[in-house]
Amino acid sequence: MTSLPPNASDQRPRRVFLVGCPRSGTTLVQSLLAAGEGITSFTESHFFDRVFPPAPLDRWLVREPTARLAAFRAENGLENRGTGADEAAGEGPAEAAAAFVALLDQTARDRSCWCWVEKTPDHLFRIPLIRRYLPEAEFVHVLREPAATVRSLVRASRDWGNPRSELFCAIKWLVCARRSRRYLRAAGHTAVFYEDLVADPETAARSLYQALGLAWSPDIMERYRDVARDLVVSTETWKNRNFGAIEAGAPAATGRSGLIDRLLERTWRDLHGARG
Repeated sequence: MTSLPPNASDQRPRRVFLVGCPRSGTTLVQSLLAAGEGITSFTESHFFDRVFPPAPLDRWLVREPTARLAAFRAENGLENRGTGADEAAGEGPAEAAAAFVALLDQTARDRSCWCWVEKTPDHLFRIPLIRRYLPEAEFVHVLREPAATVRSLVRASRDWGNPRSELFCAIKWLVCARRSRRYLRAAGHTAVFYEDLVADPETAARSLYQALGLAWSPDIMERYRDVARDLVVSTETWKNRNFGAIEAGAPAATGRSGLIDRLLERTWRDLHGARG
């Protein structure tokens, strides 16, 4: 990474959250962003979806934030950073959020970066919570057509030790897609379609950088695969395809018919319409 822009050390880093349905290409987009100058990223933190209970309890309660912070540090080689915040993190939701963000901010500064990207797909459902404590937070929504995503979810769920049916994964995609659709015309939210990355990777990546107001460099397309290795935990074998070239994969077909398929197709059309 390059050095910080002038006076950046006196400013808070730019904070970007990357969200979407799991297996929709979030790791690929994360790697492309983290390969940019002055931008850093991390393994999936699962901080806001695991530490905070569902709303409205998330306003008053947290669940063992220090344990999640410790695990996140270990995954990212940050054992000696920000440990003094652990005690404060257990005092309540505001303190837990502040401790986590402070860890990411300090790590970005230590890495001479002025922007960090946090990628946990299910933080899609914690956007109101995140905005409560980080009103300036930005969100990138990764969207992939339903049939391919469902197939990938079914396959990955076996590696997760929690096999899911095709119907379950179809409903998961539908719920995620409809949640993203709420935000696609809102300020601070940007959409990237996986199919665009497959069709023309550099043009799509460049467009994403432009939408976020980030500086593009052609060498990003060479560096992102190496960057991906630092963002994937060794046990996350289902992400290994991110170390290779961007590929479309085999044509996807779920084999379903009826109401669910019609809902998936209509929602997919709506997402493309909402992209503006």
